Amino acid sequence: MRKLHSTLCLLLLAGSTQLMAQTSEIGGQVFGDYFYVSQHADSIIDGLAAFSIRRVYFTFDRKWNDKYSLRVRFEANDALGEPINYRVESNGTRVSNRLDAFMKNVFLTINNVIWRSKLQLGLIPTLPYAVEENIWELRSVEKTILDLNGLVPTADFGASLEGAFRERGRLRYQLMAVNGNGLRNESDNSKRLSTSLLYNTSNGFMIASYGDYQFRDGEVANAIRALPNTPARATGELYTLAVFAGLKRSDFRVGLRLLQQTTVRQQMVNGVVSTFEPRARGISGFAVIQPAPRLGVFGRFDWFDPNEDLQNDGYSLFIAGLDFSPFETIHFMPNLWSQNYQAAGRASTTVLRMTFEFKY
Repeated sequence: MRKLHSTLCLLLLAGSTQLMAQTSEIGGQVFGDYFYVSQHADSIIDGLAAFSIRRVYFTFDRKWNDKYSLRVRFEANDALGEPINYRVESNGTRVSNRLDAFMKNVFLTINNVIWRSKLQLGLIPTLPYAVEENIWELRSVEKTILDLNGLVPTADFGASLEGAFRERGRLRYQLMAVNGNGLRNESDNSKRLSTSLLYNTSNGFMIASYGDYQFRDGEVANAIRALPNTPARATGELYTLAVFAGLKRSDFRVGLRLLQQTTVRQQMVNGVVSTFEPRARGISGFAVIQPAPRLGVFGRFDWFDPNEDLQNDGYSLFIAGLDFSPFETIHFMPNLWSQNYQAAGRASTTVLRMTFEFKY
């Protein structure tokens, strides 16, 4: 009897495993570094060397049929694992952290809601990243410039609609309405509306435009401080405009990103309303050469000014390295990461890294 029971359990387990294999898929990514901070403005960070896992993804995809599918993705990361983000306590010791896990994406995809389109509902990826990251292919080395400077969350709660204007058309559109609060639950009535147009050619050239608008009620993040002991109210509007152009071939990849983000802030202090319009601008260009199927050489340069009204607050970033892949899903990438600041007297940050990436 016990033998029969065990046999039935094994048969049920085998059947359910086979059914899941037919309809579901589990995958993910792990990347990190062994790094050495050869130069840093803070003497506590200067000279630091360590192993670090910066990001872990665990992704579950479920496809019920050609119309309905589901994605659930968990992420664990160490925000302090990158030398530029290390903090130092008042007593002079470094702040350490552990990998924190959280929900990155959970959304339902419905195909052909309208002609040649797909609708996504839930905690969804935002619009400006997919095309650029697809050509860059080195997210494990560094985020793209919009993500690196926190201008647009990589995921948000809401809905998006994506489709083509013509059957097999090379011009595609994307529309999105989200809370505008990233991975956090909504805290006010403001929403972020965004749109993107993508055009691609048969020879691997792509160009994508992006724009968004958000009205923020209540106290605006980083608002101009009120005078002491006086009540202040602040509201604001946020506009982002960006364009990306890239070319992807089997032996090389190149890309260029231009961006501008304007924040309109209105603040009332003692009955007087003041308006401020700080504007951020940036440019990012990269090139990846593939002299051999398992070997790549890459370089990237970013320039970013978070507020054109302020002097000496911008920076430039230079990245260069090699991408060696002994196996299709395993990469080792020795690279140099150097950030230089406009501020007079501020030392640059230079980091030598052996970055690794594993996909499963």
